[in-house]
Amino acid sequence: MILLIAIALSGCNALLSPQLNSAYAGKDAGQAVIGISAAAGTEYSFYRFYYKRSAFNAGDQVEQGNFTFDQSTLPFSKPEYRNEQEEGAVLTARLAPGEYELFSVLTQQGTGGAVIHYTPNAPFSIRFTILPGATTYLGHFQAYATEGQNPAGATKVGPPIFLIEDRQEQDLAQARKRNPDIPGKVENATPNPTLLQRDYFVDKVPQEILDKQRGRVSMQEFLWGG
Repeated sequence: MILLIAIALSGCNALLSPQLNSAYAGKDAGQAVIGISAAAGTEYSFYRFYYKRSAFNAGDQVEQGNFTFDQSTLPFSKPEYRNEQEEGAVLTARLAPGEYELFSVLTQQGTGGAVIHYTPNAPFSIRFTILPGATTYLGHFQAYATEGQNPAGATKVGPPIFLIEDRQEQDLAQARKRNPDIPGKVENATPNPTLLQRDYFVDKVPQEILDKQRGRVSMQEFLWGG
């Protein structure tokens, strides 16, 4: 399950970790591509997936990179795309060849002084390989809000779950609008949620969550419209 972590702990760990070079300039570079979105009516401040070199790859295992979709309501954070089903972004990283893994996700609810961070209480491992001159597609992660109760028993927004889908054609087309040089040779590394054995990664959204999702309007939709 996703565990609530204090803001100081989550924020400082991410800021102090050495950063992987996501703009590797070598001629043998490959591209990683991932889609991150929020279903219509789901709204958190951001969704951040962390990656690092895996234990099977040479290099500093402490260095981290991340893919972040910012959904905050500030005027400069208009989503990369929005439709009736979702708003989101397709993110890329130019990486040195080798073995990598997604290992954690951080979601922020709220901005300013009232902030809650959600992150797993144990790392997961979604491995992927970067090949020279090729694109590795990591899948599409669509967030849905869950509900919980505060100490007084009132309903509140809880941590998100992520629907994992293979949207290779759609996401790569979106990525190439921004970066036409993304290699045409593609390795599809979309993970199987069942094999991950994490209840916040699903291949089907529970009907109860879908029912509660209907009718919600995010602040982004209010601000930016269609």
